[in-house]
Amino acid sequence: MTPEDEKGKLKAQIVRLDAKPWLAALFEDPNALAAYHAIDNHLASECLAIVARQRLSSREFEVFDLRWHGYKQNEIAVRLGISKGRVSQLLSQVREKLADIA
Repeated sequence: MTPEDEKGKLKAQIVRLDAKPWLAALFEDPNALAAYHAIDNHLASECLAIVARQRLSSREFEVFDLRWHGYKQNEIAVRLGISKGRVSQLLSQVREKLADIA
């Protein structure tokens, strides 16, 4: 496979990772990530993290990163010392900011 083919493969993976239903599932079901972690997606996840870092505030990214790594909302709240309601609000803001990635 040529480097150009590899880039095309990575781009296809990123498009699948950025689908709006998947983004919604990311925050509602921790098991939703299982299928995407099974993909050869180390580079794709790094790309998503880069985009997230560019678009999100530092606190939003912190919540996003913990959620990405499988933490539940109540675990995030305890870890960051904030309320579960605030975590929910931050995740909603993250969804809005990342929903148009395509």
